Amino acid sequence: MKQRDVVIDIMRGLAILTIVLWHADSPFSLYLKPFHVGVFFMISGYLANDKYSQNIKGIGQLFVKRLKSLLVPFILCNAVCFFLNNLFIKLHIYLSPLELNGLPQGQYTVRKIYSFKEILGQGIKIVFDEGAGGLAGATWFLKTLFLVVMVSSVIHFLVSEVSDKNKRNIIIMIMAFLFLLFGFYLSQKNKMLFIGTVCTNLILYETGYMIRVYKKGNYSWGGNILTKVINVFISVVVIYMSRYYGNISYANNEYHDPFILVLSACAGWVLVFNIAMIIRKSSFVTNVMSYVGKNTLPILLMHFLAFKFVTLLQIWFYRKSILELSSFPVLQSGGIWWIVYTLTGVIIPLGINAFYQKCKYYFVNLVKEKRSK
Repeated sequence: MKQRDVVIDIMRGLAILTIVLWHADSPFSLYLKPFHVGVFFMISGYLANDKYSQNIKGIGQLFVKRLKSLLVPFILCNAVCFFLNNLFIKLHIYLSPLELNGLPQGQYTVRKIYSFKEILGQGIKIVFDEGAGGLAGATWFLKTLFLVVMVSSVIHFLVSEVSDKNKRNIIIMIMAFLFLLFGFYLSQKNKMLFIGTVCTNLILYETGYMIRVYKKGNYSWGGNILTKVINVFISVVVIYMSRYYGNISYANNEYHDPFILVLSACAGWVLVFNIAMIIRKSSFVTNVMSYVGKNTLPILLMHFLAFKFVTLLQIWFYRKSILELSSFPVLQSGGIWWIVYTLTGVIIPLGINAFYQKCKYYFVNLVKEKRSK
């Protein structure tokens, strides 16, 4: 495997880990929030393939490819959460409005019980609204990334006739910047949340793409260990200072300064990249983080559900009401609990995915054997 591929896999592993850490309410969650999702958009742009934006046929192929890898998982996960809504209420994973009274102040997933007809009616929200929320809350990223990828491919196709690479890339970034301004406008007006998130995060996707274009062929990546440590320190300072310029919420398209948003995400890229380069010195850690990086989707889809096992343990340990199982995303993160939440949010989805892949492999081989007879 190429050095570049290994580093990107580690970066993806670190990026999904920052998301789980943020949702697990770790002690440094506030320092992860300004960049945790932004880095993912940048990595996705870095991995973009130019062959899909050269003509209409390529865009069509990309549409089908990303439909399968992004939109289908989004739809399936949200559909499952919609159809299991009433079961989740009975299991106290969700809370009915009547049960909310008497519980201590906190954040709970509150849902009403739907009739079968209402569940079918709610299904349209999967594509045209915010989705099911709750356990499927993190999947907004998949739908947003899908549209970001498609908008980017159209932009790249429109400027593909520009022969000079630098001029072409300048035009791309100018167009992405105009989208950012529109996304910022929607943010300030609190309108069109989904469209706003797409417009805002397009520039991060294109920034990742530009990093790949202008780093191509450079395998030194970051200098010696001292340089990497300095880069980590500087990026941490930038991320820390960005907190003083207002809250950044990628899911809610909430930010107070477009420049700070982009700067925070870029600082996050520098941080994650340099940590990945340091980690690469250890073969064991590299293997672990590379594996995590290659399996980010199941972690994204299932880490909220995995958290419930820890919450259930806390309810038993602290003798709390079973209704507090609906606490979202976690019940109590103090002490070492945030570590337990984080490990559970990574390990259980990976275990379920590994089991699924083995069953899939066995089933496919079984079908092949029957057909060959």
